[in-house]
Amino acid sequence: MVIVSASLRNPLAEAWRRSFEVAGFETIGVLSSGTPSPCDSRWTSWRGLLERVEVGRISCIIFWWGTQYFAAQTIPPELSKIRKVLVVDTYPNASVLSTEIREQYYLMLARRRADCFVVYGDHMHTAIETAPRVKRLPDIVALMQPYPLATHSASTGSPKLRDTNSVIFTGRSDLLFSDNPRMRKDRMGPFLESLLDLGFSVTVSDTGNPSENASLSRRGLSLYSRMTNSDVLDGKLSEVIDNYAIHLAGYNVNNRTIERRVKNGLSSRFSLGICARTCQAVPKEAKSAVEFVQQHGIGFAYASPSDFVRTIEFLKGCLDNWDSSHHKWSAEAQVDSLRRIAYGPDSA
Repeated sequence: MVIVSASLRNPLAEAWRRSFEVAGFETIGVLSSGTPSPCDSRWTSWRGLLERVEVGRISCIIFWWGTQYFAAQTIPPELSKIRKVLVVDTYPNASVLSTEIREQYYLMLARRRADCFVVYGDHMHTAIETAPRVKRLPDIVALMQPYPLATHSASTGSPKLRDTNSVIFTGRSDLLFSDNPRMRKDRMGPFLESLLDLGFSVTVSDTGNPSENASLSRRGLSLYSRMTNSDVLDGKLSEVIDNYAIHLAGYNVNNRTIERRVKNGLSSRFSLGICARTCQAVPKEAKSAVEFVQQHGIGFAYASPSDFVRTIEFLKGCLDNWDSSHHKWSAEAQVDSLRRIAYGPDSA
């Protein structure tokens, strides 16, 4: 099994590699651009892959993530006949209507060379199936982004609600007050300030820039320490989130394109959030996430900051429900789906 990614900045590529290991696959990662660290034997280049692994031993190649990335990939000819799977992750991967239309073009290109698409729920599945001028789609597998149980919080059975008015946001803290039109979806700062005005404490990630950190602190925001991808996947982010009453997994929904994007999924800020034992707050526009938290009783949908006012009974109920449910969306519980991705619909 081979996992291909353009970058390791986001932990999800490594999460997929670890999840397939949980499913019993010998798995190696390929960094398609840049140079993998010589200290990390789990990731290599295309050339390194062909030097280290016999082609006949490769059952499947998983590409993380995105239609544009996949459509532009140059795959070594020796691997051209091996099953190719695209993790779509975000659809549409766009901030405005013009890039949403471009995304449909890349979707048409991607479906011609992929044997399977992986999507994060029924709403994304439907959006891809009904995209204009897109026909003869490959096999599609819908599942929650898997993480091994090692990434999840440890179930303690006793709620840790020291402060019922505490909120943590794990999205891009460096873009909370950005004026970049392309990144307007990450402009969550004004919303967080509204939570502060209601008496909530709000914590965000260290940006890595001292002056930006100081600016956030002056606005009343607290900071948690930056983490490596290994820290995140080893469960340390979940341990941090555990200390807060509410985890906010949201975007600034400022136009119809972002609304359609959020409806289909919230990517890593949601999938990593539900690895933690706390109440999840998701925007009402995020239909897939709303249905998930309501189905499992682990959170609520919000339309405004006032929706964050919750009773201690509600918050404790979310923790109890998480204790009894979280294993269901772990990699260990999704082994059949992971094998379906690797081998196709006839593998069962």
